[in-house]
Amino acid sequence: MTLQSQLEGANHKPNFATTQLYHHSPLPDPTSCVRLIDLLPGNFNDEIQLLIFQVPLKEYDIRQGTVLSLDELKDTLPLGWVAKKTVEGRYLFKPKNTKRWQWAHPNPSFDEAQYVIPEFRNSQSALLQPWLEYEALSYTWGSKADTEIKSSQIRRIGIIFKLAYRVIAFVGQEERGTSRALDSLQCWGEQWEILMPNLRVRSPDVIINDTIIERWDEQTWADIAQFLKRKWFTRLWIMQESHLANGRAIIQCGQRTILLSVFRRALRCLQIQDWLPSKELRLQLGYTTKMTYYSSTLPFRAVLELGRDRVCSDPRDKVYGLLGLVSAPFAADIVPSYIQKVEDVYRETCLTYLSRFKRLDLLKSCYQTGRTLDLPSWSPDLQSDIPVDIFNPFQFATGCSRAHFTYTAPNILEVFGLTCAVLDKVSTPLSKTAVDPLNVIRSWQPEDAARSTYMTGESLSIAFAITLRMNRVKERFPKVRYTLDEWLARCFQTGLLGVDNEVAFANDDKEIQSFDGRAIDICTGRTFVRTREGYVGLAPCDAQQGDVIVVLLGCDSPVLLRKQPG
Repeated sequence: MTLQSQLEGANHKPNFATTQLYHHSPLPDPTSCVRLIDLLPGNFNDEIQLLIFQVPLKEYDIRQGTVLSLDELKDTLPLGWVAKKTVEGRYLFKPKNTKRWQWAHPNPSFDEAQYVIPEFRNSQSALLQPWLEYEALSYTWGSKADTEIKSSQIRRIGIIFKLAYRVIAFVGQEERGTSRALDSLQCWGEQWEILMPNLRVRSPDVIINDTIIERWDEQTWADIAQFLKRKWFTRLWIMQESHLANGRAIIQCGQRTILLSVFRRALRCLQIQDWLPSKELRLQLGYTTKMTYYSSTLPFRAVLELGRDRVCSDPRDKVYGLLGLVSAPFAADIVPSYIQKVEDVYRETCLTYLSRFKRLDLLKSCYQTGRTLDLPSWSPDLQSDIPVDIFNPFQFATGCSRAHFTYTAPNILEVFGLTCAVLDKVSTPLSKTAVDPLNVIRSWQPEDAARSTYMTGESLSIAFAITLRMNRVKERFPKVRYTLDEWLARCFQTGLLGVDNEVAFANDDKEIQSFDGRAIDICTGRTFVRTREGYVGLAPCDAQQGDVIVVLLGCDSPVLLRKQPG
């Protein structure tokens, strides 16, 4: 095939008005074949020549091949050495009593093919299939109107991004400040490696410099914020690209590129900083960093949340566009159909998950605020906004129990559990748009906090402070920053405890600002509640007096129920 391009004037803009349309031949088997394009070599002014051909598509893990598992690799180490795996699949080594990691196996004669995945080897071994040398820019299934073809090919997209030699994520043309933003992010991202499941360590490739971001001026932060606002980051379909691509994947902006792995590490290691110049940037980082999570460790509910606040042309893709990120057996249970009503897709996905895993985890995504679809309350409306900034994964209300349920079509789900408490007092909720979020949180402080004892023995003030932290103190979670005493001291210092609620509080200290930011992140989308039985806690922002708190078998978080008329 030859595409004719005509150069016009000094701008060298191609004119494709006279280009002959290409009519492709059908694939012999759409479930096992794929089309590839060869861009043939030529000079700048030559006609663009493409070679389009078909090859079989087979799913297998080219990234591993003969690479040992982590447990197998540990058996090869000398006494006193440890090995860890990064989220990109690479192995790091170090002696137990040091902090300096290295890429090389401590035994210099050990074959690198047994522990280095292909894209990071010094000498590339032959690829298993010729087509795997191709780069994936994007994938199109044909006419949007052809729902049958689209439904049959939707599953293949994840496979293509997983097996491509390199994925190129083109985010648009370079703008003013783009180079500064990418240079800064690259310098910061190269300082770190992320170990599974989510531990930041110093990269063996550089000498660490924690003060890099402290030297960034206001314009650098502004350029980074502006870059992260690009539309590419808002699209749902990028999630499979960013999660499934191998270590060769790049983000390209104009002629400027950055390794996707470095970009991801930069975002994740920025997001966890205690101080950032604005809440808006922290929110933007939180939104963008969703593309950096290690998908193989995410439960299905978390995968759905990845696409919850992202853009797609068809709302059914809030499920179908993420199938490449879920386990193969469960993905096989979901049959894409673009002729089904959106409500039916969401309801049936929920029931499919419940039937396979016997878990009610998806109830935690059933926010009732802003729902637009005619769905039962136990089915998530994936088109509605997410009201919270931070989820709480550390709840074990019913342990790892399985759900006991009965489904009656179309909308009745009977489950087994216990009633725990009834809401008595509900404070003003903290919305994402609150003008003064800290004063909203301060208004939650119980009037009797200083003089009352909580039902578990400590003062009500301590119970209130722990609630604002979701119990995340060092005594319970050794890797978090604050002990209980340190957290209480911060609460008094910032005015969340022990001050008149009408008094405005201001402090320019970065430590205080970072504390304020964390408290706001945790409480956004929630409200402070007290129950008739004496409990205190954080509840969804649409909680009402009289709502019932229950614990259900198969759900690790307590759930709010509200009696409906009829």
